[in-house]
Amino acid sequence: MRVLVTGGTGVIGSLTGRKLAERGHAVRLFDVAPDPVAAARAGDVDVVRGDVLSFADVGAAAKEADAIVHLAYSLGEASNRQPYPATQLNVQGSAVVLEAARLFGVQRVVLASSIAVYGSDAMYAPGELPLTEDAATHLAPGMPLYGAGKLYLERLAQVYRTTHGLLAAGIRPSPVYGPGGVRGVSG
Repeated sequence: MRVLVTGGTGVIGSLTGRKLAERGHAVRLFDVAPDPVAAARAGDVDVVRGDVLSFADVGAAAKEADAIVHLAYSLGEASNRQPYPATQLNVQGSAVVLEAARLFGVQRVVLASSIAVYGSDAMYAPGELPLTEDAATHLAPGMPLYGAGKLYLERLAQVYRTTHGLLAAGIRPSPVYGPGGVRGVSG
């Protein structure tokens, strides 16, 4: 399978690329500012410079892909500090990826959402804990734009799935840290 990974040289992207390549998939890491160290850590992958806000860049990278793992996203605190560019990257970038997938016949898209869509445990009654994936969503205190953007991308993927038949699914990882983790709003 040919897999395009947006935000491909970030923490999750480089690890995802490496794991996919180890399983025999052809991997292309797509990043606005590729980190050569992260790219080297990813192993036997193709690295392409491109911007998820550019339909031309995403389209060129996606037209031969069977799947896209969309990880290009501004982190929580950066989203609050720079709301306009973060919203562009987080919301419009996700829309560009899904539309490119639809137009170029990409079979599936995995989108990185976040546990930030659940807010904090204090927002739930004791009987609702521990949370399950179908728990009501709340925006995480301190990260309103980040959480709202993640909820939006989940709903947008649902619309692409029901309207266009695109197999799009989200994952909700917990906070992630590691090499390449803090890169600003243009990741």
